[in-house]
Parts: sequence; structure tokens; C-alpha cells
Amino acid sequence: MTGVQRYTSEIIARFPADQILRIAPDTAWSSGIRGHMWEQAKLPLQLADRLLWSPANTGPLTIANQVLSVMDMSPLDNPERLSPKFAAWYGFLLPKLLRRVRTVLTISEFSRERILYHVPEIADRIRVTPLAADARFKRTDAERVETVRRKFGIPTPHYLIALGSLEPRKNLPRLIDAWRIAQQQLPDDISLVLAGGAGKSIVFGSHGFGELPGRTILTGRVDDEDLPALYSGAIASIYVSLYEGFGLPPLESMACGTPVIASNAGAIPEVVGDSAILVDPLDTESIADGVTTMLGDRAMHQNLRQRALQRATLFSWDETARLTWAGLQEALRS
Repeated sequence: MTGVQRYTSEIIARFPADQILRIAPDTAWSSGIRGHMWEQAKLPLQLADRLLWSPANTGPLTIANQVLSVMDMSPLDNPERLSPKFAAWYGFLLPKLLRRVRTVLTISEFSRERILYHVPEIADRIRVTPLAADARFKRTDAERVETVRRKFGIPTPHYLIALGSLEPRKNLPRLIDAWRIAQQQLPDDISLVLAGGAGKSIVFGSHGFGELPGRTILTGRVDDEDLPALYSGAIASIYVSLYEGFGLPPLESMACGTPVIASNAGAIPEVVGDSAILVDPLDTESIADGVTTMLGDRAMHQNLRQRALQRATLFSWDETARLTWAGLQEALRS
């Protein structure tokens, strides 16, 4: 699942089923321009006087009786990283929608600040509901780790994992360049595993990562049931995104007891706290130093492993769902 899909499914699973009605388009209307047409024109006709929760950054502009979840403000903060049509649509829609709805839910203090930068007049209507790692993310037994490692063609048990869709803001070109530098100081049996599917071209435009250095493995999209073992088997997890409204992969890694090398940008420091090595995502040398430091200091590696497990316990989907439900009830009362 993508982060937004996981967010929605985790919360809905914790809502009282008899008090919600799920509305979704038919397959023919579920994506692209037709998806937005359904959302803006057909969805409002199905609502009657119900309060609408729109969990994925967008909703019908004509509906004021609505709670909107906004993961981040990247279409306004970094439109150049998106396709021109996608950036133009959200650049038009988001500010108007934020001003119109009853309550805005967002997933970090960073995202709250970015929303208020663009729409400062809604400060009293924003609520922060941090995300969490699912309970499946925990240390996995060695046999399962070995099975998953062989499934993805990872040649040795010694590997680093970088999880995320292959899109511009994930900063993979700099990560690859940093890996090219770092691997010169590392044993020959350590690999970098890049796990994740390509972002939709309609959203992100075209992108390429050039020639990959040796000991670099692309897995493609990874099934949910394989992720905990893939994290658990890794020496460390790397997440050097340029911009995130939260950043679930570092938290999922930490829940599996896997130390994290993370970007110091966006909401990521808010998630990992002092339980990870933070690097400058714009500085290839900084990323490379993070890798060699993590792998070169065994005591620090073990210490970060323990701190990662402790940090992950501070986040709970039950609490996210509770805060979200409270935000919906507040909107109903208003």
C-alpha cells in the first residue's frame, strides 16, 4: 500500500462500522480525470446531509460539511516535482477546499505549518493526527527473513534497504550516488536494496536514475506480507526523501528493530527523533557518511536498534483513529 492507502484502511478498520458509510466510485470512475469528475460532480449527490470525511488530500469543492485529511502541501510547496497538470489542479483546488471544509486533519506538525503558510486563516480548524506502524511490523524470525531475501534475489544476508515509490522527491539519484561513494569503504558482500514501485507518470512526470552501481538491487513493488521480513533482515534502513508529510517507512523500520539513516527534511525528524542518524538529503557526501558511520560503529548500531524499537512504541494506529474520530465528532457538533 501507499502511505495514504494504509492511513485510510487502518483508521476505517477502527471506526464503529454501524456509524459510517463508505462511498467509492465504480472502477471506470476511480482514477485520473474521471476520478476527479466523480468526486466533484457525482459524490455530492450521494451525501444527503451526512458529514463527509475525505481521507486523501482532495474532496468535492461544493461540500462544506466535510472533514479533509491533508498529508502534505507538496503541490504548492514543490510543484516542479509533479506533472504540470497534477500540480495545476491541486494548486487550484487545495487552498479553496481548505478554506471551505469544517475541519482539516493532517499528520504532522510540519504539515500543519505548511498548510498554515499557504492558508493561515484556518489555524483554529486544523488537528494533527500522527500516523503509526502496523502491528505486523516487528522482528521476524530468521527462517522467514531468509525466505524473503531469496525471493527478491538479495545475494547475501548483509544489505541496506531503501523503501519508497520511485518518484522524484524520494531523492534516489542522490542516494545512488552516495551508495557509489560509500561502497568503496564497505565489504564486498553488502548490497543496497531499492524496494518500491514506480510513481504514476500522470502525477510525477518522467524520471530516470541513470546507471546503477554494482551491488544495487531493484525489487519492484513489495507485498505487505514481505515487508517486515525485508526490514528485519536489513543492517539498516535508508530514507533520504526531500519532502514528507510524515514518512512511514522509517517508523516501520524502527518497529522491526532496524536502525535508520534518515533525511533531516520535512516531517522525518519529527518521526524518528533522536533514534536515527540524520543526514542532509541535498548532500551526497552527508548521505554516504551516514551509511559508513552506521556500518562502521557496531556499538552505535546496537544502541540505535534499541532506541528505534522504543521510539516506534510512541505511535499507535488506535490513537490515530481516536484523534480522527474526535475530529469528526467535533465537525458534527459544529
